[in-house]
Amino acid sequence: GEYFILAAAAYDVSAQMEYAKLDLQTSLERTLDRVEKIGGSGGMIAIDRNGKICFAATERELLCAAAIDH
Repeated sequence: GEYFILAAAAYDVSAQMEYAKLDLQTSLERTLDRVEKIGGSGGMIAIDRNGKICFAATERELLCAAAIDH
């Protein structure tokens, strides 16, 4: 968590979406690249305004699942 705080990860994702007009998935991936460059590892899960679940991780071993009610 320390590296995510140092990278201001949540803010970074939001700022990329607002100012660079990037989609959520791309913003997550770019932010995690920054976290990894400063020595961190992990993943982020986020939901966009339309309810789409996005996930990105620095390692393949980190898995994510979601239950969707139809």
